[in-house]
Amino acid sequence: MSHYFVTDNELDSKRRLVTFNVANVVFELMSDRGVFSKNELDPGTRLLLESGMTLPWQGQVGDIGCGIGIVGIVLARSDPSSHIYLTDINERAVALTIDNCSRLQLTNTVTMCQDGISRWPNGFDSLWLNPPIRAGKSVMYRLYQEAYDHLKDGGFLLVVIRKDQGAGTTESELQKIFKKVQRIARSKGYNVYQAIR
Repeated sequence: MSHYFVTDNELDSKRRLVTFNVANVVFELMSDRGVFSKNELDPGTRLLLESGMTLPWQGQVGDIGCGIGIVGIVLARSDPSSHIYLTDINERAVALTIDNCSRLQLTNTVTMCQDGISRWPNGFDSLWLNPPIRAGKSVMYRLYQEAYDHLKDGGFLLVVIRKDQGAGTTESELQKIFKKVQRIARSKGYNVYQAIR
């Protein structure tokens, strides 16, 4: 497999539980080989959640490139009245997300396997993205534009990205698309940007 952005049907499955704590809540999610950060909650996603959850994110919410569903599931548990969409291009990741949502009996989530969010409805309050760096800038920048197109006015996209993986160029690209872009968190090389439509 070249990277987690594609599905490798030849890769043997080896499922395992991943345990992590966010906002004093312990989560146990099923993970597997061939998905992003298969063994743990990666520090970028943790920073994205911890900084983003201080904002008024609730309502219609999207987790783009959801992996095993960490961001969307944490948000769905945090606010059961919000409606959470989760998507990933990786079929194995989507199957894990569906299983994880089912095990936790979440009734406010919808999971789809697709490249990007073109089939989602419009009018999102917030969209969350840990972009697929290895897929290349053209894919990342397309996702930023799709996010803008699906947000309601005043809604926002949150993006986490390392400085050495293109944080500066991501900030510049977001500024071309969105009305207002600001860095809301920075830690250990990771930056979280809020881009407001």
